[in-house]
Amino acid sequence: AAQGVFVTTIKMETSLRYELAQKQLGFKLREKVTTKLGFELKFNGIFNTATNELQHRAALKKQFHIGNAPSDGASTPLLLGLGVVHMSGFRPQEPKLTVSAKKKVAVLTGPNTLISTKLWSDIDYNGKNLTRNAIIKFSHKALNFTRRQDIKLSVGGDVAWPKGQKRPAVSLYLQARENNWAITMRNNQVALTYDL
Repeated sequence: AAQGVFVTTIKMETSLRYELAQKQLGFKLREKVTTKLGFELKFNGIFNTATNELQHRAALKKQFHIGNAPSDGASTPLLLGLGVVHMSGFRPQEPKLTVSAKKKVAVLTGPNTLISTKLWSDIDYNGKNLTRNAIIKFSHKALNFTRRQDIKLSVGGDVAWPKGQKRPAVSLYLQARENNWAITMRNNQVALTYDL
C-alpha cells in the first residue's frame, strides 16, 4: 500500500563481478527507489569477497525533468538532480552535496543506437573537496545476434576532474554485453560481470 501511495518504482539489480587484474570476485548490488514527489534514492555497492570490504555510493536526490520525452521510445528528457551523497573511500566519512545531469539521444537506427551522457559533481559542505566526473557512451544493440542472444556494444570515455587538477583525466570505456554476461574496460581495468 505504501508503494502505491508514495513510491513510483523500486528497481534492484544484483551481479557477480570478477576483476581480471586483481583476480578478485565481487558481489554487486544496485537499488533505486523513485517517488511520486520526484525524489530518487539510489544505492550502488560492491562487496569484495577477497578483502571483505564494501565500496558504496548512496545518494538521495530531487529530480527535475527538463522538456518532454521524445516519441522514439529510447531518448530521454534532460534529467537534473540535486541532493546529498555518502561514499566509501573518503575521510572524514561525511555526506557531500551532489549535482547531476543525464541525457540519452537515439541516433541512426532509432532505439537500438544511443548516445548517453552523464555528468555529476560532489562537494564537501565546506567546499574544500570537489570532484567532477562525466561519462559519454555510444552504444548499439544488435538484436538476434545469434539465434537466442542479443549483443550490445558500447564505446566512450570517462572524465575525472578533481579540484586543483589543471586538466581532466580521460580514460577509454568499452563494453560488450550479451544478455546476462558483460566484459567491460573502464578506468584502465577489465572486469567480467554476470547478472543474477
